[in-house]
This record gives sequence, structure tokens and C-alpha cells, in this order.
Amino acid sequence: MLNTLSSLFFPPSCMACNDQLLETRRLLCNGCMTAMPRLDPHDRCPICFQWLEGPVCTDCKNKCEGFRMAAVFHYESPAAAFIKQLKYQGREELAPAMAAWMLIHYHDLNFPWPDAIIPVPQSFPRRLVRGYNPSSQLAVALSKLMKVPLMQPLRRMWKAFPQAGKGAKERVKMSQDEFRLRSQTDLADKTLLLIDDVITTGTTIKRCSKTLQLAFPRKVCALGFCLA
Repeated sequence: MLNTLSSLFFPPSCMACNDQLLETRRLLCNGCMTAMPRLDPHDRCPICFQWLEGPVCTDCKNKCEGFRMAAVFHYESPAAAFIKQLKYQGREELAPAMAAWMLIHYHDLNFPWPDAIIPVPQSFPRRLVRGYNPSSQLAVALSKLMKVPLMQPLRRMWKAFPQAGKGAKERVKMSQDEFRLRSQTDLADKTLLLIDDVITTGTTIKRCSKTLQLAFPRKVCALGFCLA
């Protein structure tokens, strides 16, 4: 009854275009769902996931053995609406739906099944301001769907500045010391899956991967919800 009354006075609308929805439990209208195709991994570099014509990027060849990176959608509406709502509107309840898309895409990528899921960490000041880490929300939801343990072996130094708003040249200058391994971290011979909300240049993911390599994992894969 309460749901019916709330729908009468506050009809549900599409997250991306704000058109009215006929079904209260849906997040997107049919038009926006159609305009949200997943990225095809077959014409992209398996390491940096940028578009290419050959089997692997010249910049990536022989540089990142044992590392794979991918994303589910382009960072454009309506997929970007999920990111903006999750990151800036506090809508943490969207994480399970986003994680479901990530799981479907992970199966299609033919990446190895992970032994642990690891979110890209936030610095303490950023976490204090926002109150939560969007990447952690996605990692927690994906961990439940995949029934794979969630681990948080990485920590981000408190002086680290957020990457949002930076240009590509500023992003690639990120220091390797920005991420550290927590003490007593046992990742040896494990396949790890790094989770981030948005991948732009891939610098953050690669810095996290290099830090995790210090614990001698078997392989590190990375998956983002959007590729900017």
C-alpha cells in the first residue's frame, strides 16, 4: 500500500533521462537500456583495454605480463548516471545492480576466476568527506555475487589527491608510493581481481597492481564499471 501511494505522488523515473517508468522496481527506461551496450573486448588491448587494430598495444607489449584490465561500459549516459548517483548522490543501493553487470561482463572476458576481490582504496580524507568508498561498494556486492572473498590489502596514503578533475598528463604522474601493502598480507600465488568505479588512463589500477605484485600473486586482473 505504501509503495502504491508513494508511486502515485512520486512516480518513478528513469535515472538517465527522467522519463516516467511504468514499473516501480526498474532503474532505466527501455530506451536507455538499449542505449547502454557493453564494451566489446575483442577489439581492445587486453592489458590497457584501449581500442586498437593489432593483438596488443605497442606501449603494453612485454610490459605487464600477468596483468589484464577491462571495463563494462563507456563513461557516457546512461552508464555514467549510475556512477554519478553512486559517487556523488550517496545512492549505495545501486552497487548490487552495477555489480551484476560487472559479473556478466567478467564471464564474457574469459579472465581467470579470482581467489580474492580487492577494491581500489581511497585516501582517509576522501573517505572521511564522502563517508564511503564507491569502489568498495562495488567490490562488496561483486564478492557476494561471485562468492569470492573480499580483501583490502591496499591502503592509500593520506596525502593522496583524488584523480577526478585531473587531465591525462597529471594522472600519469601519480607516484608509485601512493599505495602501500598492509602488513601480514598473504596474496602469494593467488589470482586477484581489482575493482574500480571508473578507469580513465588506467594509472591508478596499474599502480595498485604493481603494489600487489610485491606480495607475489599469480595474476592480477582489473575491472571497472566505466571506461572514461
